[in-house]
Amino acid sequence: MSGTIDGDIAEFTRLHNVLTERFKDYEQRVGRLPPVEVLNEIRYAFRATIELLALRNEKSVGEDEGKQKREAELKARILHALLCAYHDLVDGLVISLPRLLDELREQFPTSSATVAGPRLVEILAHVQEAQRQIADSRGKPEERAGIYKALYDKWFYQLSEDFSFLRAAKLDIAHHHEVAQAEMANQRKQSNLVAWHRFGIQTPLGVLLGLFGREIWEAIKDWW
Repeated sequence: MSGTIDGDIAEFTRLHNVLTERFKDYEQRVGRLPPVEVLNEIRYAFRATIELLALRNEKSVGEDEGKQKREAELKARILHALLCAYHDLVDGLVISLPRLLDELREQFPTSSATVAGPRLVEILAHVQEAQRQIADSRGKPEERAGIYKALYDKWFYQLSEDFSFLRAAKLDIAHHHEVAQAEMANQRKQSNLVAWHRFGIQTPLGVLLGLFGREIWEAIKDWW
């Protein structure tokens, strides 16, 4: 096989190694496997690689134009699948991050703003910018490769770091919420005790005043 083919396979190996690293990073930061689309793209790349290896082992006489064309198609399939897997990793974060943000704001509206308010706004801005670039890539096919490279190289690490921060912050936010709820419950309890105390004093006085009139009021008003 030609040097070009060997060079392509070296590039596929490099892409696969980086993808494997990011795959593991995604698992650690997000706490679950990447989207099934990523796994499917890896499977497609592996299948095309097997077909390419089988084709290279075929015996041919001289330059077989059909074989070269088939090799080029398989290489394109491998590259496309690996790049799609990169993209789907970012897509998974772009989808998962807003869900986690919404979950925090719905469950702990006050505590999430108190504990991590500015960072939540920053993370939302990151997601929106990544979404914008993804939308741009679909409308500008001639610029797609450059846009995808920005998504892979910048936004994957930024968004995965954002997700890791939110997972850690969720524990602090939940703790803050529990403490705040306990304090509110204690304040309500104290308010109820004061109310019942006042009710317990004032009710007998009201009855006595109703029965004995102004004389009793004059006797106790200074003390009261």
